[in-house]
Amino acid sequence: MLLNELLASTPVYQVRGLRRVNVAGLALKPADVKPHYLYIHICSDKDVQEAVDEAINRGASAVCISQETDMDACPVTAVRTYHMQRFLSAVSRNFYHNPSQHVDLVAITGSHGKTTVSDMIASILGKQGGAGVVLGKEEDPEKRRLDSIHMNAMLRENVGERKTCLLECSYTGIVNEQFRHILFDSVIYTNLYTYFQNHNRDDKYFEIRKTLLEHLKQVNSPVIINQDDYYASRLRKGNLLSYSIFNEGDVNAYDIELTGTGSRFLLIWPEAVSEVTLHAPGLYNVYNALAAAAWALSQGIDHQTVTSGLSAYRSPVHETMKYNAPVRILADNVCEPDRLKRIMTNIGGYSKRPVTVVFCVGDCRNMEEYMALGRVIDEHAAQCIFTADYFCRRDTTDTALKLAHNMQRAEVAHELDHSKALTKAVEVSLEQEGEYILVISPTGHAGQKRISQRLTR
Repeated sequence: MLLNELLASTPVYQVRGLRRVNVAGLALKPADVKPHYLYIHICSDKDVQEAVDEAINRGASAVCISQETDMDACPVTAVRTYHMQRFLSAVSRNFYHNPSQHVDLVAITGSHGKTTVSDMIASILGKQGGAGVVLGKEEDPEKRRLDSIHMNAMLRENVGERKTCLLECSYTGIVNEQFRHILFDSVIYTNLYTYFQNHNRDDKYFEIRKTLLEHLKQVNSPVIINQDDYYASRLRKGNLLSYSIFNEGDVNAYDIELTGTGSRFLLIWPEAVSEVTLHAPGLYNVYNALAAAAWALSQGIDHQTVTSGLSAYRSPVHETMKYNAPVRILADNVCEPDRLKRIMTNIGGYSKRPVTVVFCVGDCRNMEEYMALGRVIDEHAAQCIFTADYFCRRDTTDTALKLAHNMQRAEVAHELDHSKALTKAVEVSLEQEGEYILVISPTGHAGQKRISQRLTR
């Protein structure tokens, strides 16, 4: 490819030398340069002059340096850019002929779960008879992150293949504009709320991750979100599909049983319910499975294939957790004290271990009703973790504080994010050797209705 073609739509500050020179490849390290390569000096341990000299000696036909670097005496074409990361992204796209436009590409982002969700989707696609390619999985096992050159090269290799490519998009990669010139068919958010205990940092994290929505190929491209995530309600762009344990979503998990080697739960699908046995321990892997299932729903994959694919998934690393007894999570949008008392009494009949309650406080009840529910919880539960309804019209902090203040027996904690509240509940339950966690959620779904009938008989 000619250099002047390669530089189309790139942030070029100045070009010194011939533009009509052939470029046979791209390199970020002088040692990787071959004859007629463009060397891009972006993150080398070597001095810029030393690195450029080595690249030229190895046959580079052009070099790219930052705007601040002076290369008056450079014997080959010298390109100076005012934004090196953006230049790298654009040049890589141009050299490989915009490959993301021609493949089915899924972006997976969040502070955790990206690799696992990718592997689970690949397992589901395998059961469907297709193929899922996790890009860069073996490229850098330590960082699990591709640079723009290798990322576009791998995308180009999959052009024309009947495969779904899965790309993990790290926060650092987004900030460094690694994905600026990549186009996605769908985006999966494993989480958006990080909880730095600093509102400005949380908002920045959310806004940065949200920029991936600008790279969707179509206005109705699927966007998969965790409905239990604090920031999920702030996403408005795209064809949103949600997954949840706590709230009503397009895909839900219910009647969850966590053990040291995995979990079992009911996968609540539109018009269908199936049981999943997951060979990966931890509540976070239940959430990962739901993310993969919600994406599969957006692609029209049937629930039996999804159930089979999730059950066939095996963690690449043999994970185990210490559970003296299974931890069972049940969610219910209970609102009457008498009904809650029956549920708690029946749970006590199944197990004599301590019960943990996650109590969502919103604006759907008055203070007297909340206090009545609080008295039942205080009588029957060992721990109560308060969280807030994201969708209510007013601040419910005072309500939660009054409820907590009036609890005499149950230990009290607070978590704003629903998924973090559930995680804390599991941790507390394991510490206290508890077995049941009852989630009092603001909305009900099919799984809640089925199981709550059993609990209140």
